[in-house]
Amino acid sequence: MIKKFITAFIFILLGTGYSNAFPTHGDLIYDACKNGKQVGKRVYLEGELLTTPDNLLAAKKGIYCAGYIMAAEDDLREKEAVCLPPRSSKVSINAVIDYFEKHPELKKKNARIAVDAAIKAKFPCP
Repeated sequence: MIKKFITAFIFILLGTGYSNAFPTHGDLIYDACKNGKQVGKRVYLEGELLTTPDNLLAAKKGIYCAGYIMAAEDDLREKEAVCLPPRSSKVSINAVIDYFEKHPELKKKNARIAVDAAIKAKFPCP
């Protein structure tokens, strides 16, 4: 654990983004977003408990997905590559899922390629 923290800290100091230093495969993000979105709908629309054993893993995936998408949005916003409205993450998650479904070959590549492309396509600056 301490090794990972020190390695991440060194990459941050060197100016390399953490997602570039430790790439996440697209299939992991796609799965996390797709399953996390489904459990979110069930919990909020149908009143299921989030902590039931069937939902717990999907809930964790949803949290991971949301965090990953928000970090990508922050990075793109900072680079002024997109024009995001307030509370755009839910729309971005749907855009990322759709983008992976239209481009399944990206599931085997670094997730940031598809995530960035999906967010840029959904929220271009005028």
